[in-house]
Amino acid sequence: MKNDQAGLYIHIPFCLSKCGYCSFYSIKSVNLIPEFINALNIESKFYSNLFKSFNTVYLGGGTPSLLSIGQLETIFKAINKSYKIDPHAEITMEVNPGDVSLEYFQAMRSLGINRLNIGVQSFDDNILRFLGRRHNSAEAVSVINDSRKAGFGQYRD
Repeated sequence: MKNDQAGLYIHIPFCLSKCGYCSFYSIKSVNLIPEFINALNIESKFYSNLFKSFNTVYLGGGTPSLLSIGQLETIFKAINKSYKIDPHAEITMEVNPGDVSLEYFQAMRSLGINRLNIGVQSFDDNILRFLGRRHNSAEAVSVINDSRKAGFGQYRD
């Protein structure tokens, strides 16, 4: 039986390093990303008969922003081939401030990603170092500003 609508969560389990406070599953073997994307495409087809459409899509992790725009595009092509995405869907992706740029955000927007979860645990550099984060407070502020320049952070009805 098909459900009318559901939310789709895709866990991207790759990280360059494991933060001590994180209990989510992740691996540092980023060389496995192409195999993971291939498996994700197969799984999308496998489950396509269970859902008519999705009204939210969330890419979490791990660190989804380790993926190239081309890899994200491959994932979204597979999703759109197997499922109907509501035209008003909230499509969210988690990003690490150390991985993204204005150009990356602009490319994300062109893929339909319309919401961000930016992993800024603190704006205090001492705390960021203690947490083992790969960015500092100035980089975090810069990334937030770049995200706004790319059109994220604009509220919609």
